[in-house]
Amino acid sequence: MAIKTVSKNDVTFVEISEDVDEPEEVFALRQLEDVENVIRVIDWKETSDKVIIVMERPVNFVDLKQFMVQNGGKLSEPVAKKIISQLASCVIKFMERYVLHRDLKVWKSCIRLYTSI
Repeated sequence: MAIKTVSKNDVTFVEISEDVDEPEEVFALRQLEDVENVIRVIDWKETSDKVIIVMERPVNFVDLKQFMVQNGGKLSEPVAKKIISQLASCVIKFMERYVLHRDLKVWKSCIRLYTSI
């Protein structure tokens, strides 16, 4: 699991029913639950001053920045094409669900590591 804590002052809430609001980030991620390779929300809680979001933390993954560092700071063209293609595919699926990701960064993109045992 991964736990994200955010100041309540920095969170926008979305009304999902008459008596229920949830953080915009949680709402957006729930719209993407069926999209492959998107982190899933497990639960979230609200305190008087914070919002705590519990998300899955995939096993055998590193962020793209770390992956690049492990590969000498650059990627071969075939590897870069595959990564960009997968990111573009995800973004298209986001758009089909009217979800706009406003903060794509290399350290927020995960790369699955394959290991041989």
